[in-house]
Amino acid sequence: IKVLIYTLKQLWKRRSRESFMEKNLVTNVVSSEYVYYPMAVDMERNVLIDAPFFTNQIEIIRMIAKSLPINFQLVVKENPGQVTRDWRSISDYKQIMDIPNVILVHPSVPGIKLIKKSSLVISLAGSSPLEATFHKKPSIVFGDVIYSLIPNIVKVNEIEKLPSIIKNSLNMKIEYSYLNKFLDLIDKKSKQIILQY
Repeated sequence: IKVLIYTLKQLWKRRSRESFMEKNLVTNVVSSEYVYYPMAVDMERNVLIDAPFFTNQIEIIRMIAKSLPINFQLVVKENPGQVTRDWRSISDYKQIMDIPNVILVHPSVPGIKLIKKSSLVISLAGSSPLEATFHKKPSIVFGDVIYSLIPNIVKVNEIEKLPSIIKNSLNMKIEYSYLNKFLDLIDKKSKQIILQY
């Protein structure tokens, strides 16, 4: 009976959260200049292992929003994978929506569409910064990721330097040559590993 009650409570919680998202989260971003932040699933490897000092994403969003140049907005997208955790609490979504200069986007909106129209991508440690490089967009990461070897993907080592890192990244010129070198390196290392086995 306890399991059944728990299951019904979780189902109700998920439905009410989904209803809130349908009514309140944006599905069409009209902002001309924005920085894109795709949220990570709580709690998963990208957060706990790659970026263990940045687990409070609401505070990260707040810090990014405060660090942006005056003419930029921060577009934050909920991760579709968060459904496996029955989404975040409605109070979490409300906190994010209450942060000045932040637009909270529905998880159904394709991330690649937001990357293409953005000026900069910021992520804890997900794959979005690497995807952004393919579209000549600079990126910032908080975690330890192998693709930060690419010069246009900058890792934040000191949070107080975030405003200057954002400013420098927005002015960065992207060259495909670095991406090609990175992909060649990954290909070469992959072949070496395969040959060992």
